[in-house]
Parts: sequence; structure tokens; C-alpha cells
Amino acid sequence: MPIELHLARAKNELLAEPMTFADPDRCWEDAFTWVKRASSVLVVPEELGPAPDDISVHDRCNRWILYIALSHRLSAQ
Repeated sequence: MPIELHLARAKNELLAEPMTFADPDRCWEDAFTWVKRASSVLVVPEELGPAPDDISVHDRCNRWILYIALSHRLSAQ
């Protein structure tokens, strides 16, 4: 199954964020590296331009992924 990795922030900014809230004992950087290697598509937020002031980059990325999933579903019909 192809994996598309859509980042909410530039890779260097994302790696600088603490991600231990989900599982403090797991090295999330290793998981990120694995997913990045397995991805057939890597999409970075620069393609969207700057986020509007009233929307978080994470919310925008979640919506972006949802719309992409919906478009794949519609194109498969």
C-alpha cells in the first residue's frame, strides 16, 4: 500500500518539536524515519503556502489529509 506522508511543518521544525506526549518511552524520531523511508510521497507544507493566522498548522494539515483521502475515494469510483 502506498504511504503518503504529509507534514504539518517543515521537517526540521517538526523534528525540533517534542513528541513524547503519546508514548514517552518510544523514540518517535525512529518511527518518523521509518515512515519517511517507506513513503512513496513526501509532501511538505510549503506547497500550501503560509497558514492563515486563525488556523493552526496541525489543524490545517489534518484537513488537508482528509480532503486528499476524500479525493482518492471519489476518483476510485
